[in-house]
Amino acid sequence: MTLYVPFLKMKQNEIGAISAISQHHRNQLRPFFDIPKTKTESRPEIIARITTAKKQADKELSATEFYLDNYDVDDSVDIGGPSPYGSLLNYFREHRVIPVIALNRHQLHNQAALAFAAKRDRKVLLRLTSEDMESYRLAQPQLMQLYKSIAEAGIAEIQLALDFRVIKDKVETLASNAEMFLRAFRRDYVAHSVIVAGSSIPASVRDLLKTKDSAILDRREWELWENLRAGGRLPSSFGDVAFGDYGVVSPDYTDVEMNFAMLQNVAAPKAFYTFEGKFFVVRGGAFKTHPDKYRQYYAIADLIASQSYFRDVSYSFGERYIYERTAMASSRSSKPGSPGSWLKATLSSHFTYIVDELL
Repeated sequence: MTLYVPFLKMKQNEIGAISAISQHHRNQLRPFFDIPKTKTESRPEIIARITTAKKQADKELSATEFYLDNYDVDDSVDIGGPSPYGSLLNYFREHRVIPVIALNRHQLHNQAALAFAAKRDRKVLLRLTSEDMESYRLAQPQLMQLYKSIAEAGIAEIQLALDFRVIKDKVETLASNAEMFLRAFRRDYVAHSVIVAGSSIPASVRDLLKTKDSAILDRREWELWENLRAGGRLPSSFGDVAFGDYGVVSPDYTDVEMNFAMLQNVAAPKAFYTFEGKFFVVRGGAFKTHPDKYRQYYAIADLIASQSYFRDVSYSFGERYIYERTAMASSRSSKPGSPGSWLKATLSSHFTYIVDELL
C-alpha cells in the first residue's frame, strides 16, 4: 500500500530529494511529477526540459513507479507525435509510469493516457481539482464520457486524486464539498484507491512573510486529510487512501515570469522545515543586496537547528545537511548552499517526516 504521494515538479532537486531518502521510506511513497512550465512554452524549450528531466530520472528513478502529468504545460504546444502528452509518455516509456487523465483537458490528452495504460499495467490516475468537485451535476457528463473511454481501453485499475492545490478556502468547506461529491461519484463510478492532496504554500513566499523574518505556518493539507479520512468522510468502497502534498514548494510556483535580472534583484534565501502539522518558514534578505549574500544560509541553518522540534542530525539527509551548516557542527561546511541544494535537503527531510507520521 502507498501511504504518501508527494506532488513535485520534474526538476533536478525534486528528483534528487526522492533518491536521498532511505529505501524504507521510499517504499512507502509514490511520487507524482508534473513537467514544469517553461518561459515561452516553445517546442525547443519544452523538449529541452523533458530531455533534462528524463536524464535525471534515468539515473535516480529507474526502479521507482511514479505518476506523470503536464498540468502546467499548454496542451496546444506541438512537441511531436499525435499529442503533447502522448509524446511526453513516449519519452518516459522505459520507466514505471502511471498516466494521468482529467476533466477539462484536451481530448487527445486522455486518449494518449488510456492508450499508454492499455499497453502497460492497465492503470490510470484520474486527477480531480477542487473546481471539478464543486458540482457533481456539472462534472457528470464529462465523467460519463471518460469512464466510457476507460472501459473501452480495458483499464483494470482506476486511482483517484483529489488535488486541492493551494488551499485558500476553509478546510471544513472543502471537506464538505469533497464528501458530497464523492458520495454521488461512488454511486456511478469505481475508484480503487484515493489520494487526498493539497498545499498551504502560496505561489510567492512574499505572501507569507517579509524578508529577514521567520514564521510558523499551519499545514492545512494535513488538516484536510485528517478531516476527510479520520472523520470517516471518505466512502469505504474506495479502498486505500493515501496522503498527498506538494512538499515545501507551492503548486503555483514558477520562476519563468520574471527575467533573470529581475529574479536576481528579488531572490532571497528561504527554507521550510516540517513538524507536527506545521511549517517553520525562514526568509533571508535579497542575495544581491544583503552583505552576506549566500552565506545567509548559515544563519538560517543555525535558526532552524535551534528550534525545539529540530530532529536529530541522523534523522535524514535533510537534517544532516542543515546541521553541517550550523555553528554547532564540529567542522562547519565551507559551502553555505544554494536554493537548489536547500530545496533538496528540506524536501528529503519533509518526505521522511511525513512517511513517519503516516506509519
